[in-house]
Amino acid sequence: MKVINYSEDKDNQTVTIQLKLITPEFDKFNIQKFKLDSLYQASNDYLEVEKIIAIVCDHFEMPISLIRKIRKSGKLLKNGHLVDVRRLCYHFVNKHSRMKLSAIGSLFGQGHANVMYHLGCIEAWKETDGELAATLKQIESKIDKQIKG
Repeated sequence: MKVINYSEDKDNQTVTIQLKLITPEFDKFNIQKFKLDSLYQASNDYLEVEKIIAIVCDHFEMPISLIRKIRKSGKLLKNGHLVDVRRLCYHFVNKHSRMKLSAIGSLFGQGHANVMYHLGCIEAWKETDGELAATLKQIESKIDKQIKG
């Protein structure tokens, strides 16, 4: 595929025309770069999102790689289920960043529909479980100390 770049310099009254050959490798690179840029465009600081995930995982003594690697699991961990920790990650990343739901899901190998479902579960879970409210406050205070303070 060929692309023509056209530019005018009005001061010198010259016209520059460049012909570029676009290879499939070049396209792949630009498409991947565009996807990554669009995933994090709404979030000013990707590292902030990574810190939030690390704080939640640290609270439950769980390695970050575990919640990203396994898509669906009912594995019972020391302090609860893997899916519940992932839910809390969705909740706090959604609350503290401006990332789109699809971008949040892509961090964990999930789609936006999964993130929406789990955010709804957190809201329902808050209403019925008093212990969750205390856990949310603890994690919220850790996030405030490390990121905002």
